[in-house]
Amino acid sequence: MRAIKPSWLQGVAWILILAHSPAFGQAPQPVPFAERNIAQKTALVTGATICSLVYTPMKAVYAAGGVLAGGMVYLMSAGQSSMAARQIVNRSSHGDWFVSPDHLTQSRSIRFNGDGLPPPGTSR
Repeated sequence: MRAIKPSWLQGVAWILILAHSPAFGQAPQPVPFAERNIAQKTALVTGATICSLVYTPMKAVYAAGGVLAGGMVYLMSAGQSSMAARQIVNRSSHGDWFVSPDHLTQSRSIRFNGDGLPPPGTSR
């Protein structure tokens, strides 16, 4: 009697079936920071502080680079591209400057870049 060996196609089919099943396909909803106990809050604040010690200097370097790039665009265009220069500066300097406990609980996503400027003639 010969054993049946599963093919790679059968493996892929099982992965797709499991990925789309209700038990495996849905992630649990994140528990907000405010609904956690004191030990969890302490751990989240400590973790957010440690993450911010790395993230904030990186964001500052990125923002400084954006200010330099925006300034160069403004100078090289003799002020004709002030909107483009402002958009570069806004996208690099806006956004989250530190990691909060809500970022670690996935209640809120972290935004490294800002939104920039809306197109002319529109409002935010």
